[in-house]
Amino acid sequence: MTEQTTQQHTNLTDEQREAIEKVGYFMQEYIPFNKYIGLQVQSVEPDSVQLRIPFKEELIGDPQRRAIHGGVLASVLDVAGGTVCWAAMMSLGSRVSTVDLRVDYLRKGLCEELLCEAKLIRLGKSVGVARMEIYPASNRDYVIATGQGVYNLVYRMPKD
Repeated sequence: MTEQTTQQHTNLTDEQREAIEKVGYFMQEYIPFNKYIGLQVQSVEPDSVQLRIPFKEELIGDPQRRAIHGGVLASVLDVAGGTVCWAAMMSLGSRVSTVDLRVDYLRKGLCEELLCEAKLIRLGKSVGVARMEIYPASNRDYVIATGQGVYNLVYRMPKD
């Protein structure tokens, strides 16, 4: 985390911190697909997210090569990108939906615990952009897939 980012995080209100924390909790506990794959939110900040996906046999897409299904990888990249955009909005009442998702599959998805990181690239009035990477927890340098997502943003402030 950069010094500038750290400074930005110390300037957050209690309400903004609470909204960011609740975004992570919501994504982990209330989305049925995320629960099914065992997705765990490791960290959520206004500009970055890290997700953990424990290995499950049900995630294998190629039983002969023993590789994680590409759809699972794409979904996790999308969840990470949407989560970082939603967290950056700092309002739990706001909504995010995917407009475009580009995925580049670089290597076979190893059958082990995976981590996915998302970085916020831009947060505008109506569009957010994030870049994501997914890799095995055992080797940060073995990037399996990268993604870039564009997300529609709908800001809604909670009513008092």
